Amino acid sequence: MVLAYAAATGLVVVGFTLLAEAASHGFEQLRSAGPWGPWLMLVWTPALTVLLL
Repeated sequence: MVLAYAAATGLVVVGFTLLAEAASHGFEQLRSAGPWGPWLMLVWTPALTVLLL
């Protein structure tokens, strides 16, 4: 039972790590999207938060 929980915890950690890497990559792409890139982040972050809520 302990090994099953340890394996499940490991999979969750790997999943969160992959999601964090994807978020960092998306952030960098958005930041380098031209002169409006930094301003897009100011709009994108609250819009995504509202969408998730």
